[in-house]
Amino acid sequence: MTFDPIYVVGGILGGLSQLLLLVFCIVLVFKIKNTATVLMLAGSILTILFYVLNIIWTTIAATNGPEAVAKSVALLNVLQNIPPVIFVIGFSLFVKNHIKKN
Repeated sequence: MTFDPIYVVGGILGGLSQLLLLVFCIVLVFKIKNTATVLMLAGSILTILFYVLNIIWTTIAATNGPEAVAKSVALLNVLQNIPPVIFVIGFSLFVKNHIKKN
């Protein structure tokens, strides 16, 4: 059994969800422009850019051998987690600002 279709479907679902999140962040920034929403939008944009960078960087590294791939994957594992952290900081600020205390 080949797993290629499963990887393709997973990639499509992941990409689609990131694009939908980007659209909703753009709408949110137009409706409520503050630090929280801008951070959420920045995190969303950077997540997509890092996803594309990951594909390109890994492909280029593959031409230099397995050690280059291992080093690039290790570095990208750290870098890819920065945009979601930015998004979560923005989201937590948004929640803090929009949920009233009892």
